Amino acid sequence: MPRYRAAVMVDGKKTWLDWMEGLYCTDGCGDTFAGIEGIGIVDFEIEPGSLGPDGWYEKNMRNGAPIGLTVYYDTPDPSSTGYYAAYYRVHWMGDESDWGKWEYDDDDDGAGNDCDQIDMAEPTICPCEA
Repeated sequence: MPRYRAAVMVDGKKTWLDWMEGLYCTDGCGDTFAGIEGIGIVDFEIEPGSLGPDGWYEKNMRNGAPIGLTVYYDTPDPSSTGYYAAYYRVHWMGDESDWGKWEYDDDDDGAGNDCDQIDMAEPTICPCEA
């Protein structure tokens, strides 16, 4: 499962929130997402190696804050384990705040609306047909 976290501004300082693993928070809070509803994410990271050996992620930034996210999971041995893909979505703020649709790997150029800052993100992996 991807291990990831988000940073928000608290009292004018960038503050990293707790790590998430897939759709589970590591502190037992019950959240399925990284972030805080209504507070813009200013940075986002996925732990190296948690997206497979050659997996990657990219933040689409505007004005120094993420407005989108693209995630790719690299299945180490698909012939023995089956093929897995990153499965993720983001929630954006703004006049029409909403969760975007679920995305698979980089098939649709990522998640986000290309305008509004995101406040929550839910990356995980899922088995897929090759």
